[in-house]
Amino acid sequence: MGRSQTYNVYGVSAAEKVDENTTRRYECLAMTKSEMVQEKAKMSHRGTPVVAWAAQTARGCQMLSCGGDFVPFEHELVSDMQVKHVAMVECPICHGKSIEVKNGVRPNSCPVCNNSGLTRKGHWKRWNDWQLDHMRERFT
Repeated sequence: MGRSQTYNVYGVSAAEKVDENTTRRYECLAMTKSEMVQEKAKMSHRGTPVVAWAAQTARGCQMLSCGGDFVPFEHELVSDMQVKHVAMVECPICHGKSIEVKNGVRPNSCPVCNNSGLTRKGHWKRWNDWQLDHMRERFT
């Protein structure tokens, strides 16, 4: 059996009414502040923007600047407007094209930005030049 992993934070969309008795919220999971921005971009592109975040671990509480001690199983929502997000730049490999879905299918996957169109500045320096060239060819 593999190990389970608890994500540091999760984001939730605004509640939407499905029928008179049912509402629905979409969730996204993140381990780092960079992933939070990327997941927020993906959710916004799908039409379900993230409105709040909740910490599931002590590290998640630090990421959200909750203040105080972390109490397990008390997932207090923090508004997305109150969370300090890290600066991101447009992905130089896909230029935001990897987030597009055509006919229910994502044509290409970008490992630099995790299909969000956003990445940390200089993050692409982790790959060799030939790898970057090969990735760029898929999006031209």
